[in-house]
Amino acid sequence: MSGTLTPNMVPDDSDAEAAAEEADTLRRLIEASPDSIAIVQDRRFQYENRAFFGPDVDDRVGLFFADRAPEDEKPAIWATLDAVQAGELPEARVEWTSLVTGRVMEGILRPLTYQGAPAVATFTRDITERTRLARAQEEQARVLEETIEELTLYRQMFELSRDSVVIVQDGVVQLSNGSLRGPRATSSITGQRIDELFDPETLVRLRQDAQRILSGTIEEALWEWPVPDSEPDSPERTVEAIARRIEYRGRPALLVNTRDVSERKAVEVRLHEMTRTDALTSIPNRRAFYEALAYWRDEARRSKARHAVCYIDLDGFKLVNDTDGHRVGDKLLVEIAQRFRDTVRSTDILARLGGDEFAVLLPATTEDGAAEVAEKLLADVHAAGAGYPYLSASIGFTTFGAGDDPDEVISRADHEMYRVKTEHRATG
Repeated sequence: MSGTLTPNMVPDDSDAEAAAEEADTLRRLIEASPDSIAIVQDRRFQYENRAFFGPDVDDRVGLFFADRAPEDEKPAIWATLDAVQAGELPEARVEWTSLVTGRVMEGILRPLTYQGAPAVATFTRDITERTRLARAQEEQARVLEETIEELTLYRQMFELSRDSVVIVQDGVVQLSNGSLRGPRATSSITGQRIDELFDPETLVRLRQDAQRILSGTIEEALWEWPVPDSEPDSPERTVEAIARRIEYRGRPALLVNTRDVSERKAVEVRLHEMTRTDALTSIPNRRAFYEALAYWRDEARRSKARHAVCYIDLDGFKLVNDTDGHRVGDKLLVEIAQRFRDTVRSTDILARLGGDEFAVLLPATTEDGAAEVAEKLLADVHAAGAGYPYLSASIGFTTFGAGDDPDEVISRADHEMYRVKTEHRATG
């Protein structure tokens, strides 16, 4: 029965000693705690184990709990403290950042009775590092989520792109968003060597440019090659590719964007033709004629040959427009142009310089040859204008070689044409 209390007994010395020893042990445990353990009553410290605030046991006694919290946060913290002390909450958690140290503090609040009155046991700890890690994890999770969303978007863009996008490494297609059709391409080209996709001539050019891109000599290369259509009677298509260097799985690779540019090429050809073709007669215009002159002048430097130019001006054509109207005049110009085209050789260049003026470039032709052509052209005018006896033409011609400027050639032919026109007027 030793050590047991009964109603008629008082504690013996051994019980008192045991209780004192236990109390001392608990006190030392509390004071050794790295957390702040305190008793708070009516918002003020009644006891604190000096974990954070200095050597004196009583240095916090009388001060407000969380007195170093930001002023705008104190009302909420104290309201929670009051609710716990009143028994409205069995436990609560509050958090604040110290204005003095900048550290993040967390307080766990639980109700207790102190000196016969309601109070609060507070357990406060520094959670700065934990908060930092939690925020870092949240940030990592946010970045990961955004990265996944971004990758999903990129993948959709990659797969929905109208271009064929491939990654080539070590001469092998590592990744493709679709089928790049070539002379020997299959429905899926991932894993295929580029040797299997292109004809030898194209392949040589691609390999040379690829080496220059991977070595850093050039930033990108533009390739273009014809591709036969899968349908027998369909026209040949044109494929364009742009290659750039990227890193793929830690090593250099080529990112190649390929697209079918057949329609664009057709439009470019048409626009080019439109800028060089007379809209009414569909024969070359002045610009195209000057380009041809420059070409054959350069050719004369190589061959030492001489070429000829005939300059034609319709006489009496204005009267056609004045009497029968411009629509009839336009039809007459078209007919004359067609007769001229049937007369000259396929190697000759017939052009409408403007209004009722035409010109013909005759490669490798002497003055005598030009004179013969001029007679035929004059006959064409008379045949086309059979209903207009006053319609004729004045034709001047000249030859040129390597040293002649195109403007000078046209000027000479034009001068000869006016000489002929003047003679016609004199004899007419």
